[in-house]
Amino acid sequence: MPNYLDLVKEKESEFWNLTRRMDTDKGLQYLDKYVMRDKDNLIVPNMINITLPDTAIFFAEIVSRLGDATEQIKVTSESKSLDTASIEEFQKASYSAANDRRRLQGLSSLNVHTDEQVCARGRAGRRILFRMGGGVLIPDITPWDMRFVTYDFDETGLKWAAYKTERTKAMILAEYDIITKGKTAIVLDVWDKDHNEVWIDNKLVLEQFHLPNEKRSFGFTPVAIQVVPLGSMLADEDSLEHSGESLFFLIRDLVPEINRLMTIAQTINMRLVHGAYVYKNIVGVGGEAPEYDDATAIGGMTAIGTGETIDPLMIQDIQRAFTEINRELNTRLQR
Repeated sequence: MPNYLDLVKEKESEFWNLTRRMDTDKGLQYLDKYVMRDKDNLIVPNMINITLPDTAIFFAEIVSRLGDATEQIKVTSESKSLDTASIEEFQKASYSAANDRRRLQGLSSLNVHTDEQVCARGRAGRRILFRMGGGVLIPDITPWDMRFVTYDFDETGLKWAAYKTERTKAMILAEYDIITKGKTAIVLDVWDKDHNEVWIDNKLVLEQFHLPNEKRSFGFTPVAIQVVPLGSMLADEDSLEHSGESLFFLIRDLVPEINRLMTIAQTINMRLVHGAYVYKNIVGVGGEAPEYDDATAIGGMTAIGTGETIDPLMIQDIQRAFTEINRELNTRLQR
C-alpha cells in the first residue's frame, strides 16, 4: 500500500513552479497592489504606485462570456440499438441535481466553478461519486481547486488524486465527526482506484472503500481532471509549469512593466505639480534656500538676491522616454 502522505509531498515538489505560476496569475486576477522595486528587489521610496485594472476586467469579461454559453450533452455510439437519448437525459438530470445540492450548501454551480478554474488555473478537476441515501440516488460531484490538487497517471488512466485544503474545526467535525485541537487543520483527501484515505494534520483518520456501505470500489479513480490544451507540450524539464496555461500566459510578464511605467508617469506628474527645485545662488551649496512653500505657493512672493534664481528640476527627457516606452508596451499588450 503506497504512503500517500509521502507521494503528495513528492508531487508538491514536482508541481512547485506550476503552483507559483498559479499564484502569480491569481495576483493578476485579484489585482494585487503593485509596488515598484529596484534591481535588488528593494522597494523604491517616494513612488506613487499604480495598479491598472486591465487584467481583472479582461478575466471577468471572458468568464462572463463562458457563463452565457449553453452546455450541450451529446452521446454517440456505434450501436444503433442503444438509447442515447435516455443517457443524455440522465446526465442532464444528474448535473441538475448536483447543482441543486451545491446551492443548498451555499456553493457555486459546477460550471461556474469550472469556468474560473480553466481560466485562472489552466485545468479543472472534480471528484465524482454517485451514492444511495434513503433510497435516493445522490450525485455527489465536488469540484476541486487545482491549485491544491496533486495527482498521477498510469497507462490505464488516473492512478490517484489528492486534494489538500485547510478547513475549520467545525467543518471537520461536521464531515468526519473528528474534533481537532486547533481552530483549523490541514485535510488531505486521497482517492485511488481501490479506496479513499483522509489525513488530518498528517495523521491517517479514515480509510474506506469507494462505497463503504457496500464494501466495494469502482475499480477506477473517481476523479476527473482536464488540462487546458494551451501552452507547452515539450519534454523539457521545465515544461510542466508552462503546460495548461491560464488566460494570462501571453501578458503575465508584460503587466508588471505596464504598472511600472504608470507608476513612473504618475510620480512624474506629481513632481510637476509638487516637484523639486534648484536654488541657484552666489554662495552655492552653502547658501540657505528659501522655504519650499514660500517659493512655490500660488501667488507667493520670495526675496532672492541679484543673479539668484529658483527653477524647477528639468525632467522633460524622462517624460519623452516614458512616452516612447509606454507606446511600445501598449502596442504589444493589444496584440
